[in-house]
Amino acid sequence: MRGKTERKTYEQVVKVFKPNRAKLITHNFGTRAVSLKVTDENGKVVRASKKIVNNNRIRVTVYDTIVNAKIQLRGTAAAKRPVINRVGEGFLKALMGIRNIKFEYNRTQGSMLSGFLPEPSYFGMTNFSFNGAPGLGFVLGKQDEDFLEEAVKKNYLLQDNIVNEPYLMTREERFTLRSTIEPIRSLRITLTANREYFDNNSQYYSFDKNGQFSKGKLFRTGNLSMSYLSLKSSFFNISDRNTYDSKSFDKFLSARQGISEQLAKEHYGDAYRSKYNSETGYYEAFGPTAQDVLIGAFHEAYGGKRKGLLPNVSQILPNWKITYSGLNAVPAMKKIFKRINIDHSYKSTYNVGGYTTNLDYDGTDVLNNRGDLVPEIEVNSITIDERMEPLLGLKMEWQNNLTTNVSINRGHLMQLNVGSGMLNESANSEWVFDFGYRFEDVNLFVGKSHKSRKFKNDLRILAGFTLRKDYTILRQLFDGESQLTAGQESFLYKLAADYALSDRLNVRLFYDRTVRNPYISRSFPSIVSNVGFSVRFNFTDFEKEYRPFASRKKKRIAKGN
Repeated sequence: MRGKTERKTYEQVVKVFKPNRAKLITHNFGTRAVSLKVTDENGKVVRASKKIVNNNRIRVTVYDTIVNAKIQLRGTAAAKRPVINRVGEGFLKALMGIRNIKFEYNRTQGSMLSGFLPEPSYFGMTNFSFNGAPGLGFVLGKQDEDFLEEAVKKNYLLQDNIVNEPYLMTREERFTLRSTIEPIRSLRITLTANREYFDNNSQYYSFDKNGQFSKGKLFRTGNLSMSYLSLKSSFFNISDRNTYDSKSFDKFLSARQGISEQLAKEHYGDAYRSKYNSETGYYEAFGPTAQDVLIGAFHEAYGGKRKGLLPNVSQILPNWKITYSGLNAVPAMKKIFKRINIDHSYKSTYNVGGYTTNLDYDGTDVLNNRGDLVPEIEVNSITIDERMEPLLGLKMEWQNNLTTNVSINRGHLMQLNVGSGMLNESANSEWVFDFGYRFEDVNLFVGKSHKSRKFKNDLRILAGFTLRKDYTILRQLFDGESQLTAGQESFLYKLAADYALSDRLNVRLFYDRTVRNPYISRSFPSIVSNVGFSVRFNFTDFEKEYRPFASRKKKRIAKGN
C-alpha cells in the first residue's frame, strides 16, 4: 500500500546565468524525481540540463547566457506524517530492534538421608512392606524439609546410634537472561542478567537406647552471585590524598540511620518510636554495626536501593555491551578507514562469599555484646565488583594497513567485612594505546648467502603504551577513618614483530618494559623488562599434508620408469 503524496514546487531567479557553469539548487523536496524548466526574462523556455545530487539538491546548467533566468522545479514526495504516527513508528522500530532473547532457569535439588531402610523397587519406590517409600512426590523431585520427621514416623530409619551422618538437602539455582537489541542501524546492544545461588542444609539426628528420636539444629550454608548495577559509585574519585575521602563512603555512613529506622519499623511495628536512642541516633537492636543495617546501607550507597543479604530473582539488574559501527557508512570515513568501531561495556556483580547459620540465634530477640539483634544468618563479607572494560573503546583499521586501538578501562571493587566493621575499596583506571602496521610481501633470506632460503610473507609490527593507576583503601566503619594500604602508577611499553615463515611456522620478537611507582612509602619503585623471541608451530591438519609413505611410493614408480 502506497502512502500519501504531495506535489511540491520551487522557483528561483538568477540575474545572470552564465553558460556551462552548474548552479547548485536546494529544493528540499525529499525526492530525486524532480522536473526542471528554465525560462528567460520574456518567459521563453531555454535549453537546460540537470544533475541530481541527492533527494534535496540538484545542479542546473544552461548553454547560453540568460538574464533574469527563472528556474522552476516540480516534484512529488511523500506527505509528512503526523507526529503521533512518527512516534508510534519509532516505538515499533525499537520494539522490532530486539533481535533475540534467551532465557534459562535451572534448579537442582537433592537429599541424602543415612540409615534409610526401605529398598527401592519399581519406579524408585518400595513394595507394600513400606507403603511405597519414599513416596511418589519424592521420586518426582519434591524436596521436603519435613521428610526427616515423616521418615521417623513411618519407621523408615535405622534406630541405632551408629548412624552419625546428618540429613542433607542441597539446592542450586541458575538464572540467565540474554538479549541482543539493535534500536538503530549499526548500533548493537547486548544485555545480560544472571544469578547463581547455592544453598545447603544439614541437620543431625539420633535415637537413644529406647528408640526416642531427637534432632539437632538446622545448619545452613551457601553463597550467591548476581548481576548488579552500581553506577552511583562508578566514577571513583579521591577528593584528598591525605584523607582519601569518598562521597559514596560518606553516604554509606549516613545511610545507616535511615536503614536502622526502617528495620525498627518492620520489627517493632507501631512501637518502634519508643526504641529510638537520641544519643546515638539509632534504634534499639539496630545499631551502626548491626549486620542488617550495614548491608542495607551498603546497597543504598553503592547500588542506589536498599536490598537484603540475598536478593531474589526479581531484583536482578542487567549488564550490557554496546558496539557502534555506523561510522563505517560515512563516505568521508570510508576514504580514511577500512573499519572503525566504538565499544562500551559494563559489568557489575554482587557476591555473597559464604553465609552460615548463626549458632546464637534461637528465634527470639537475642542481642549480641554490642546490643545488636542476632541475625538468623550471618555473613563475613559481601562484595560489589564493577568493571567497565572498556568504558570507551575505539578500534580503527586504516586504509594504509595501520591499526589503532584506544581504550579507557575502569574497575571498582568494594568489599564489606561485616564482622570486623571495615570496608576495603579498590579502584583502577587504565588508558591503553595499541598500534599495528602490516608490511606486505616482505622478503626474508635465511641461511648462508649461497644456500639461503627466501621467504615472502607479511611482517606485522605492534607497539603499545598503557598507563594504569591503582588504589586500595581501608575504611573504618567505627570512626570513619580511611587509609591507603596499597597503590601504584604503572607504565607499560611493548614492542613486537611477527613474521610467518609458512602457513604453520610463525616467529615473534618482543620487548616489554613495565615501570611501577608506588603511592606508599613501604613499597619501592620497580622496573621490569622482558625481551626475547618465540616460535609457534601449528599442527592443525598436519597429518593430512604430511604423508611420507605416499611420497615414497611415488618415488619408486618414477624410478621404475
